[in-house]
Amino acid sequence: MKNFLALFCCVLVVLMGNVRADMYDMQIEILDSEIQRLTNEKQQEYAKLKSCAKSVKNFKIVGISLLGLTAVGATVNIIQHKKLGNLRVQLADEDLSEITDNNELEEIALRSDNVSVALAAVNKITDDDNLGTIAVYSDNVSVALAAVAKMTDQGDLRNVAASSKSDHESAALAAVAKITDQEELEYVATYTSKHESAAKAAVNKITDQEKLEYIAEYSGLKSVRKAAFEKMTDKTKLGPVAINSDDKSVALAAVAKMTDQGDLRNVASKSKHESAALAAVEKITDQEELEYVAYNSNHESAALAAVEKITDQEELEYVAYNSNHESAAKAALAKLDAMK
Repeated sequence: MKNFLALFCCVLVVLMGNVRADMYDMQIEILDSEIQRLTNEKQQEYAKLKSCAKSVKNFKIVGISLLGLTAVGATVNIIQHKKLGNLRVQLADEDLSEITDNNELEEIALRSDNVSVALAAVNKITDDDNLGTIAVYSDNVSVALAAVAKMTDQGDLRNVAASSKSDHESAALAAVAKITDQEELEYVATYTSKHESAAKAAVNKITDQEKLEYIAEYSGLKSVRKAAFEKMTDKTKLGPVAINSDDKSVALAAVAKMTDQGDLRNVASKSKHESAALAAVEKITDQEELEYVAYNSNHESAALAAVEKITDQEELEYVAYNSNHESAAKAALAKLDAMK
């Protein structure tokens, strides 16, 4: 009786193992069937296949039988994973020949782990907006550069130059090299913060004096402000730079180049930087311009410096009774008393 029970248990274990093996084979057959079906479909099926592949990738074989079928099942699973991985790459390569939608090609270029597939997708894209998105957001610099190489739209190139990833300096520079529009170059030079080299490259291509003035005043990068100022040749633009530039050194450099008394008066009265205002006062010799600074400057120190240079009694009297700064008015009165 004991022998019979032992034999019966052995037979039962074998049968259970065979049943589980058959069930696993059926699962593999179902997966193969699903893969084949998805392979024969087009763009929508491509997305489904990726989802299916992900599910299979996470599939684990557990305890198929007590007779060693677990090891066999694990081997089959590994083979299946490899098959699906190769199929994903092959499917992307093959499907590109039929994909013409720029948005789908953009998604492939951005998401594919296969660089050759991503580059092939870029090569098929005809819309600069899609190319610009790839150039800005692709993790692969060669893919970003390939996108830039195909771009012509000046606005899209500007966006790439100003917004491309921090480690994609070459893509930003490549975009600047293709920009010819002065306004777009001004934008890059003024608002780019990630790539200083791209901003400087933009300045080097700008010839418009007003745009250089704007960059010298408002660029977020000190070296770019300086580069723009150094390219300025129109002396009439120096005054606004000395008044408005956020960079004290640029403002001072502008004052150093100025000779027009009226422009110097404006700088002494309105400059953001006290040091630039004082430097302007030092270059003013005209008594009327000094009077204006003495009663109207935003900087008390500049007003006092102007009073010190005034020798005309009428000008001093006007300052004494009209200056916005009490200290300057008192200084003017003191000089008037000294003249009596």
